[in-house]
Amino acid sequence: MIFLLFFALVYFLLALAGLWYLYRGYRRRGPLRTVLLGVFGLAGLALLVPLPIHGGFTFLFEALLSELSTYREAVEEVGVQVERRAFEKKLESRFAGPLDYTVVDEPAPGWERVRTPAGVDGFHERASGLVWSELLARGEVAPFELERAKEICRGLPPAGTWALPTSAEWYFFRKAKGERVAPDEGYGTVSFTVDTEMGLELPTTHLGQGRKLALRCVARTGAAPARGYIRDDVPLEEWNRDQLELLR
Repeated sequence: MIFLLFFALVYFLLALAGLWYLYRGYRRRGPLRTVLLGVFGLAGLALLVPLPIHGGFTFLFEALLSELSTYREAVEEVGVQVERRAFEKKLESRFAGPLDYTVVDEPAPGWERVRTPAGVDGFHERASGLVWSELLARGEVAPFELERAKEICRGLPPAGTWALPTSAEWYFFRKAKGERVAPDEGYGTVSFTVDTEMGLELPTTHLGQGRKLALRCVARTGAAPARGYIRDDVPLEEWNRDQLELLR
């Protein structure tokens, strides 16, 4: 507090000295130059005004810089949120709408064997509201051929209602013991991981016993999110446990 009072006194004396200097130079330099010097001088002194804060003080120019930095961060955050909403909107276009189907039988608790009007067979998992297709394109897809894998699933009738599953949707498949209902027959799978922070879709491949890949496409019912499931929908602890299981 004593230091702050001392600084305020020094600042006051400097301001008086500056005004006296301007007064003395008024006739020698002319009124216009004197006024300009006074404006800039007082502005500079104003930026050095000490502002008391908890436990000390700061300068006016530091407070202004802090506000500018906060404003810039707020603008950047708005931009990030706009990009994130646009990315999530893009994800919603994965499915043209809920899949229409009829139930054929119930192979296991929580699962239904279904068939679409186009004659495509699949497996509906009630808890997640996802419908999984039979294995497709056995041995016809190479690792990380993300766009080709997406195109195959989009073309499964009715076109647009099926999509390549995300790694999070595979999590729900494994959680519901889907491999008991729809065995992988030794094939690996292709999917992709959604990173909403970066706005990226990263291809992921899980190799099977025979080192060959197949596709299992996914559709949604009205019980599932319009965009399907992404990594953000899975608790971190459960996600880490599931990924460790895959490595065994």
